[in-house]
Amino acid sequence: MLVDGSGQLVVLDWDDVGPASPGRELAYLLVAWHVHDGQPDAAAVRRTVAAYQAAGGPGRIRDEQSFGMLIACMLNFLQSQAGVALDPHAAAGHRQHADDEISDTLARLPTPGLIAQLINLAAPLSG
Repeated sequence: MLVDGSGQLVVLDWDDVGPASPGRELAYLLVAWHVHDGQPDAAAVRRTVAAYQAAGGPGRIRDEQSFGMLIACMLNFLQSQAGVALDPHAAAGHRQHADDEISDTLARLPTPGLIAQLINLAAPLSG
């Protein structure tokens, strides 16, 4: 969202708006907040899951399906960036930015091993 010239909020993008499965949202944020260079910060994952549950959060990390929303969002983002990167009518700077985003996103796609680590860290707390 941005503020327009009259001070009103203007919606630019509806991606990821609306309720999703709480467990999938929890998995998404664990990766976004606590995975760096492909490695989870185990202590931070445990603290976040414990605090989330203490606050009454209903989401649980049970298995690989908990990461479905994260993977779908990342693949959708890759598709949109590939469209820009391949668009001959896009400005060169936009194509370069899309190329950079593609490289960054591909480097951050969660591996099966990372997902297994996160399940092992969060599932005992999720019950």
